Amino acid sequence: MKTLGRILLRVLVIILVLLALAWMGVAALRWQVLDEHAYAALTRMSEDTPVPPGENGYAALMLADYETGDLDAAGAEAALAADVARFADWYSGSVGALQAHVEDGGPEPGGFEPFADRGWPRRPVLAPNDARFCGLGGQGCLAQVAADPDAARAGLQEEAKRLDAMRRVLAAAHMSNPYLPTWSTPVPSWSLLRLPVTDAALAAADGRIDEAYAQTCDLLAAARRFDRSARGIIDKRVAQSAAEGAAALLLDLRRAHPRPALPESCAEAIAEVDAAEAGICLAMKGEFRMGQNLTNAWGRHGSWRPDRVLARQLLTDSAVRNAWNARAMAPFCADDADTRALAGEVARMVPTPAVGSTECLAAYIDCSLLAIAMPAIDVMAAVGVDHAAKLRLLLAAQAVADGRLAPAAAAAAAGVPGHPVAFDPATGTASLVPKWRSGNDTPFVVELAGLVPPGE
Repeated sequence: MKTLGRILLRVLVIILVLLALAWMGVAALRWQVLDEHAYAALTRMSEDTPVPPGENGYAALMLADYETGDLDAAGAEAALAADVARFADWYSGSVGALQAHVEDGGPEPGGFEPFADRGWPRRPVLAPNDARFCGLGGQGCLAQVAADPDAARAGLQEEAKRLDAMRRVLAAAHMSNPYLPTWSTPVPSWSLLRLPVTDAALAAADGRIDEAYAQTCDLLAAARRFDRSARGIIDKRVAQSAAEGAAALLLDLRRAHPRPALPESCAEAIAEVDAAEAGICLAMKGEFRMGQNLTNAWGRHGSWRPDRVLARQLLTDSAVRNAWNARAMAPFCADDADTRALAGEVARMVPTPAVGSTECLAAYIDCSLLAIAMPAIDVMAAVGVDHAAKLRLLLAAQAVADGRLAPAAAAAAAGVPGHPVAFDPATGTASLVPKWRSGNDTPFVVELAGLVPPGE
């Protein structure tokens, strides 16, 4: 028995020595990861940008799906603020419940339902295939509504309350999501932007041309404001799609109902494309904070079971994962990143550690998860650059319709060094090749021929 005891003791000592060596090795790797460059990236990605001044349209958009009675604007803001606080409380508990579910087989937490404590009935979801309404970012809205104006009119009458809500949304100075950024954060019904674009096209179909121009310019200006203030990738992409659709509708109006010039109220809508519309820094900071909040919350709720503690010591670490995330995303927020995006250059992320590499051993589980989650973010940078290029070309066409530029000159003016625009004099079309092709090499084409002011 004494011999067996000594053997077991030796085995235990060997195991403890190996664990200590493993811990020291992992600690050394983590010390290397958390260097001054990592802290600089963390500081850059964690710094917040003040919410722009003026009215925030988020409350009106979030509440557009609910029957709220006679709730006024102040009441809507108060209701949203209360729901934001309720979500923060729910999220803290849900992470702990989710971890217990994953680690110990506890009950799986339920989802968060916005305004569930208010008892407001929820309106039916706006069907994505409802042909009565125009798509959010496509072209051809004017022709679609003109082909069946009665269907569009009936649809808008049916959605009159949500259309009124969207008009309040479009009048807002910015769209800034006040919810804690997480993967569970409530998402508003951005598809409701289909209502005002359809309404603008219907105004033209009914012969209310001045109203059609005014509504389209309001929509385009609002979408561009929301793009610049978006604090998340989804919010930014939806705003950009709405801006492209509104710009296309405005160009169709110039073709179908020519005017010598756009009204002065359209000045904001057709202003020069700026760096905040091409770059994705503000939105990417929101994405970083999503991951950071989850990582930190998961670490706070960790179980104290020996095997869980051992895993946290050797296989996962919130500080290391946040550093890897920040280092990967930091190029999108470099001092000149938005300016370079405006010039047509696509920023590239810093690659996360390869699974199996020495650096990956600093937090192997986190490294493996990042290898799955991170590859798509370069795409968002390319999409932002493409959006700026498309919008520049659509707005350059307005200069042709005004008589300020010839088609060839407008195409040249729309191009930038990293994103040139080709002009075909035979067809009178200008085109550009998107940076993000996703297997599709189809260029973005705008017809400039025939865009001449009345009387010429």
